[in-house]
Amino acid sequence: MRFHLEASFRLSADASLAKDEVAQFFSGAGSIMQKGAPEGQGARIVQWKLEGNKIDLTIESDRYVRAHDAILRLRKPLAELLGKKYRIGVRGLEVSRFEIDVESDRSIEHKIPYVREIKFENGVLKLDLDVGSSGTLGQSEIENRIPDRIVSLLEEKLQSYGGKAEHWELLWESPERPSKFNKDPTEEMLKSGWIKHGSSRGQWVFGPEATHIFRTFEQIVLDEIIKPLGYREMIFPKLDTWDIWKKSGHAQGVYPEIYFVCPPKTRDPAFWEEVMDYYKVTHEVPLDLVKEKIDVPIGGMCYAQCPTFWGFVQGTTLPSDELPIKVFDRSGTSHRYESGGIHGIERVTSSTA
Repeated sequence: MRFHLEASFRLSADASLAKDEVAQFFSGAGSIMQKGAPEGQGARIVQWKLEGNKIDLTIESDRYVRAHDAILRLRKPLAELLGKKYRIGVRGLEVSRFEIDVESDRSIEHKIPYVREIKFENGVLKLDLDVGSSGTLGQSEIENRIPDRIVSLLEEKLQSYGGKAEHWELLWESPERPSKFNKDPTEEMLKSGWIKHGSSRGQWVFGPEATHIFRTFEQIVLDEIIKPLGYREMIFPKLDTWDIWKKSGHAQGVYPEIYFVCPPKTRDPAFWEEVMDYYKVTHEVPLDLVKEKIDVPIGGMCYAQCPTFWGFVQGTTLPSDELPIKVFDRSGTSHRYESGGIHGIERVTSSTA
């Protein structure tokens, strides 16, 4: 792996008088830029230039001390050098060029954030990052470790995933019992009128008979498992905001399977009058017009119950005797866009909690 970074430190004043001290600083900067790396590895300054209130740097490195980390290491000691004697501060960092080379046995066609172009040459993926005055990757992104996440994402996409082996240990099993029913429960309940298709894809309406069966199962679970184990009931929201999914990890890849929730841009009836009048005349909902009047998604419908619980205990300190926390929620449904995986009442777009 190779990193090539061209960037500039912006100074608060002309630092020409400090050129000799700056030259001495950069000549001895190897100890800073290679700290923590194996001997002979790390980052190095290929060239530098002091011109007025700007110091241009070209840094190359390997994976051990990456170029963007190296330039951040230089910032504080450089500021101390210029500040103490010359009263000059380091105001900011500007990136003019950033390239990353990653060894690979194949090219990729994926679009990666902050990457302008990807080329595959002689077993190497060459990433040209989007920088410059009109670019997107600058000081803030470097401080937030965006380049490291780009590399991690690239490595993830280059990996070939196989099936996961099961790892389990049998502790106990009950005697084998003969199956008393071997038909498709969806088809049988449809024939009996116990369930019917809902108005939406993958949705079902459960009649009294089917609901009675489910509630019986629920009561058995409550009496035989939940209560004996000491669980207590709570009620969680069924709208998960992006903050919830960022903390739970779902924000990394849940998008193809969620139902997004978009609020209206305003509750003002006048703003929606055109939509309402259109329906009154045509008895059709003008979806294209509705799309223009809703805001960006604030999150999605509940995908899994557990993440929303975290906010309840966030920022609190719990005594050890209250751990592990044992709570459950049965107040509503979870919702997943199952795509081609829908099958009867087994895989649906909404299911009981």
